[in-house]
Amino acid sequence: MLDLYLLTLLGKISIISSISIFVFGILCLICCVFSICYCGGDTTEDDLATRKKCSRYTKKLFITTIICTIITILAPSQREALLIYGGGTVLEYMKDNPKVQELPDNAIDALNNWIKSNETDSSNQ
Repeated sequence: MLDLYLLTLLGKISIISSISIFVFGILCLICCVFSICYCGGDTTEDDLATRKKCSRYTKKLFITTIICTIITILAPSQREALLIYGGGTVLEYMKDNPKVQELPDNAIDALNNWIKSNETDSSNQ
C-alpha cells in the first residue's frame, strides 16, 4: 500500500514542480529587468549594492528554475508511475508462473476447436 501512496505523491510532485518553473521563471525575469534598469545613468554605492543584490537573487532563482525543470522532466506523472509499477509487477508474476506459460498453447487449442466446430456446422447446413 505504501508503494501506491508514494506513486500518487510522485504525480503531485511533478505538478508542483511544473508550477514552480513558471513562478521562479517569472521572478527571475523580473529580477533581470530590475537589475538592467539599475545599470544606466549615475551609479551610487546604494545603486551598486542593489544591483549586486538583484544579481544574487537572479542567480539563485535561475538555479532553482533549472532544478525544477530537471525534476519535472525526470519525475513521471501519476499515470506513468502506476503503469511502470503495474507492468513490472505483472512481468515478474508472468516469469514465475507456469500456468501463464500454458496460456498460448491453450489459446491455440481453443481456436482449433472453434474452427473445427464451425467447419462441421457449415458442412451440416
